[in-house]
Amino acid sequence: MQKCISNLSYLDKSLPFANNDGFKLVIFETLKQFVYVFKQGKIQSQKKNYGNLTYISETFQRCYLNEEKTAFLIFCIYLFIENLIAIIGTKSSLKT
Repeated sequence: MQKCISNLSYLDKSLPFANNDGFKLVIFETLKQFVYVFKQGKIQSQKKNYGNLTYISETFQRCYLNEEKTAFLIFCIYLFIENLIAIIGTKSSLKT
């Protein structure tokens, strides 16, 4: 794990390449949050908000930290995905 964390120190050097692309910036910020969790053993108090992606990422961070409420958060993600699939299925059936 330590070698992985030290290799991720190159992350800051990649920021100029991520600034030009919103998706790359989201990935960059998410990886930074994971590095913080690995190094500090806690979740950052100040973080960027990327909607559901932030929620999913934080759930995995809490899973890594073995927090008690992780199972509930994963269940919430499951319900969100189930609802999303139902909505997409409804919209696609309306097109035919």
